[in-house]
Amino acid sequence: MLFWNYHSNEGNPESIKWGTGLYRYLEDIEALQILRDIVSVKEGKDDHDHAVDVLNAFIKRNHLEHIEISENNGPLARLRGNRR
Repeated sequence: MLFWNYHSNEGNPESIKWGTGLYRYLEDIEALQILRDIVSVKEGKDDHDHAVDVLNAFIKRNHLEHIEISENNGPLARLRGNRR
């Protein structure tokens, strides 16, 4: 999972670098996109159901039932044209 497929810097969204030494947090949508992609990668594998359970638990715990998981919008995803 390449982090820059999901996250972009607010001040310079095309940049693929941190830019400062500050601690970073993921936005809820970025975490949802990563978990969604993990579920996709686990398709057909023994632990697929576990990945689905983790995604659903994250959604429930954070009260995100109303959020639609959008396409990946990090600069790496935009460069590659593979928004998911």
